[in-house]
Amino acid sequence: FDKCITNSNTTSLSLPGNNTLSTGTIPNQYNYASQRSVCANWQPFVFSTAANYELPIGPGKKFLTAGGAFGRVTGGWRLGAIVLFRTGSLISVTQPSNLPLYAGSQYADPVPGVSSKGSWTGTFNPAKDLYLNPNAFTLAPTNAFGTGSSYLPNVFAPFYSNANISLSKSTSIKERLNAELRLETFNTFNQVVFGGPAANISTPSTFGKITTVANSARNCQLVLKLNW
Repeated sequence: FDKCITNSNTTSLSLPGNNTLSTGTIPNQYNYASQRSVCANWQPFVFSTAANYELPIGPGKKFLTAGGAFGRVTGGWRLGAIVLFRTGSLISVTQPSNLPLYAGSQYADPVPGVSSKGSWTGTFNPAKDLYLNPNAFTLAPTNAFGTGSSYLPNVFAPFYSNANISLSKSTSIKERLNAELRLETFNTFNQVVFGGPAANISTPSTFGKITTVANSARNCQLVLKLNW
């Protein structure tokens, strides 16, 4: 049984980028603080756990203890699971670059005192609700660095959760030969996890809308393996 829980805050400083050939992300080399941002891989909450449980049936177990052919069928069953819960991905609110000597991304200016996250009633519905608030951002003035940073520090894409569950059986055939049968399911409960919102402030028709998913539909596979 393993588990990992983290709750942390991380910041980083990217390469300078105020020239037309740069791949850096800081437009103003003389004021790094203006572009201070959390790291691209920041995950303030992550819970991951994995477990295996041998079912108490079959010879030598608590239930269905008969041996012989019946014991070969009932014994050797295991149930396994991997579960993950984590904060959604980071969001960058961008705009078209208005800095002729800067080749990197330019970020929209946040409006002070206005919540970056959209509001909705009940459960979020991507068909009608906006995940980001369009009134919380404005275009940076022409030829100005602006005040936006690489990632929003307080708004994340929708929360991510996933469970993979497997059922396996190991059967001894001979002393040096055994067979393993496994049924493995990925995204077992067929959950839908929404992706991040469109976040280019220059396209108001799509800004704040979520049109993608961050996971895949349930998938199953059956495996038969011989070990010798």
